[in-house]
Amino acid sequence: MNFLSVGFVLCTMNFNLGWELNYGVRLVGALFMLVGLAEADSVSQGFKAFRGTVCSIAGISAGGLAVTLMLRFGILPEKLRHPLGIVFGVSLAACVIWVEYRLLKHIVARHELVNDPSLLGALQKKWTRYAFFAGLSVFTEALYRILPLSDLQAGVGAVEIISRIIMYVYVILVSLAFARVRNDFNVMHPV
Repeated sequence: MNFLSVGFVLCTMNFNLGWELNYGVRLVGALFMLVGLAEADSVSQGFKAFRGTVCSIAGISAGGLAVTLMLRFGILPEKLRHPLGIVFGVSLAACVIWVEYRLLKHIVARHELVNDPSLLGALQKKWTRYAFFAGLSVFTEALYRILPLSDLQAGVGAVEIISRIIMYVYVILVSLAFARVRNDFNVMHPV
């Protein structure tokens, strides 16, 4: 559960669409999650079934990182920056939210993982709020990039900034909630 919690938190971090950091952090998070799935599967069956979906996070992250580096070094034309950033950024955010939703649904059903199952419910509740604001942030950022300069674009930008700030607060809350689950897991299943 140690590697899984680190990977989960790294994957929840959502930086601006098209940033190398956005893809790099999530690629590292996916790799941590893959190791964590094997670790968790040794205690409770069914975690290895998520390897393919976590690999999809890694694949989109690696593709987005490659494209942004090609843009940075002039291999691809600069006019592709916004469209490719939107395509890779939105697909990565959607993939992360989908994988984490399915993984949390699996974890919450496994009361044998922890002494205090209420910790699992608290994690899911905080993550659900995070997912809402992460989705809103990604949607408004993509819309901001598509809209022409106008008052509407400025309004969408303001919503994007506010939702991103709230999303980061929930990233911290999800991290703390997952740390509690991890600690309880480690007490119940010492290495």
